[in-house]
Amino acid sequence: AAGAEGKGVLIYPLAFVSEHVETRVELDHEYAALARNVGVATYLRAETVGVSAEFIDALAGAVAVARDKGAIGPYGTWRCPKEHTACICRESLA
Repeated sequence: AAGAEGKGVLIYPLAFVSEHVETRVELDHEYAALARNVGVATYLRAETVGVSAEFIDALAGAVAVARDKGAIGPYGTWRCPKEHTACICRESLA
C-alpha cells in the first residue's frame, strides 16, 4: 500500500534485540529491495534496542514481577506430568 501511495515506511525490528547478520540481511537488504520494487518512496529501519539502560531496566522489572508472583523456578511454574520421569525439568528439581 505504501508503494502504491508513494509513501515511505519505517521498519522497527521489534523481534530483534541486537544488531546481527539476520537483521542486516533480511531487513536492510531483502526488505529494502522489496520496498524499492513496489515503489516505496523511502525505506528506513530503526535500530534495535540493544543494551540500552531502558531496555535492561525493563527486563529487570519483568523478572522482579515474575519472581514476586512465584513464577521463577528452573522452568517457571510449569511442571512435567508425573509419567514423564526422564524430563529434564523433573531432573533439575531433584
